[in-house]
Amino acid sequence: MKKCRHCKEPFKPLNAKQKHCLKKECVSAWVLEVNQKAWNIEKKRLKEELETVSELTKKTQKHVNDYIRERDKGKDCISCDKPLKGKFDAGHYFNTTYSAVRFDENNIHGQCTVCNHRKHGNLIEYQIGIEKRIGGIELFDLHQKAHEKRTYTKDELRSITEIFKEKKRNLKKNLQN
Repeated sequence: MKKCRHCKEPFKPLNAKQKHCLKKECVSAWVLEVNQKAWNIEKKRLKEELETVSELTKKTQKHVNDYIRERDKGKDCISCDKPLKGKFDAGHYFNTTYSAVRFDENNIHGQCTVCNHRKHGNLIEYQIGIEKRIGGIELFDLHQKAHEKRTYTKDELRSITEIFKEKKRNLKKNLQN
């Protein structure tokens, strides 16, 4: 015996997956539930299909920044060398208008909110810090890459988002072990 999901009365199911008794109002509730689930799936698909490149770019940037914050947790601010405690930003050396390096991990580092907001990135100190972290050759390559023009397709942005979601999951998993 099972308890009907709708009327809460006991009933004998015809199969293991049956969750509603066969009363008219319970079957109607079940049909409504199934239709709602199908609509939610279709609505999600339509929403993804209608997302603009601009919306996807913002979404991708959020996931990249989340990964950077996780990666740089416990490190010092890239600019002022103060420990990053509590809330901190994922500061860009080259700002997000430099599309070719917008999502480049070498271009984004944990930065205290004072340096990122009040000191507008504190770029002189950022340059010293970034050279220490990634090295002179990588910094030179970053400068070269930054001045290239880059446009992203919807599929590329979705792919970058998934890559950084996975990187964050792996990072968290490695930190737990």
